[in-house]
Amino acid sequence: MRKPILVYFLTLALIVSFGCTNILGGGQPPATENNSINNTPAPATNTRPPSTPADNTNQPTPAGNDTLDLSNLPIETPVEVLPAPKIEPEYCTSVLTQSTFTFASSEDSTLPTSECTLISGIATGSDQYLSFKSPSSGFLRIAFSTSNARNFSLTASQGSSISTHGTAGQLLEATVSVLDGNVPIAIRGPEGQAFQILLEYVPTPDEFEPNNDASYAKAVSLGEPQKAYLFPPRFSSLPDLKERKDVDYYKVKVSTGGNLIVDVSTVPEGTSVKIGIISPSGIEHVSATSGFGAPLKFSAPVTPGWAIFYITSGEKGDPGYAAYSTDPYTFTVTTRPGIN
Repeated sequence: MRKPILVYFLTLALIVSFGCTNILGGGQPPATENNSINNTPAPATNTRPPSTPADNTNQPTPAGNDTLDLSNLPIETPVEVLPAPKIEPEYCTSVLTQSTFTFASSEDSTLPTSECTLISGIATGSDQYLSFKSPSSGFLRIAFSTSNARNFSLTASQGSSISTHGTAGQLLEATVSVLDGNVPIAIRGPEGQAFQILLEYVPTPDEFEPNNDASYAKAVSLGEPQKAYLFPPRFSSLPDLKERKDVDYYKVKVSTGGNLIVDVSTVPEGTSVKIGIISPSGIEHVSATSGFGAPLKFSAPVTPGWAIFYITSGEKGDPGYAAYSTDPYTFTVTTRPGIN
């Protein structure tokens, strides 16, 4: 009886030991139809659907491949630059064209002296500078045109300045009188927009300029013919240059009392003149306005001393009015004894 009982307990211990080993992961799974021969585990069954590959269009290119795919990048349409309207010269017969002129970022660039200089450029959005060098007194016409831009501005100066503004396709221009020396010009416009600037210089060798104020009156001799010009207005901050005109002041020494006679014998066509005489005692006499292109003689009483007189253009608003001319006027001043 004892031997069968002992065998029973040994068999039970082996069964219990084998079960614990499988629970702790140390045993092999039961053999199946596919692994009963070599005890190789069967592959796990994946019941999930296959994942969709990621879109790597905009992902960085792996190292070692130096070719980038730019096919999906947006394409920028270039902005069309329209040419600026052509500017026609008013005084010059020949034009020096500078289509590749390099503008300066400050007032340090000088153009070659020329009767007529036409410059084409592209605005940068900041001030672009050039400088015209005037060899002597004269007229300077500054004409400026733009393409399809928004507002442009142009500023020129010689002592004081003018400034003008405009919009697309508009011709901006100003004619001013200049003395010898540089005339700095600054242009500002929207980046990428085309413009043209025409500088027309007309030399007018007036030995009396500047004489636009009584304190700058230039001395002349009695009985000697003189030649001078009615200039455009000098540079000024006044917005409308056409509202101003040239006034030329002169002085003459009078030894005895009598009449001072100012005879403007030649007046440019389309221009009228007016004469004013200021006695050394301070009394001022003013003539009527001459006809256009017509001579004018005017006299007024003066006392001994330095008498001042001036010659200027006629009144704005007169038919055919012209404030200045590139042709000179001529005059002679004399005295006559006695008082009118």
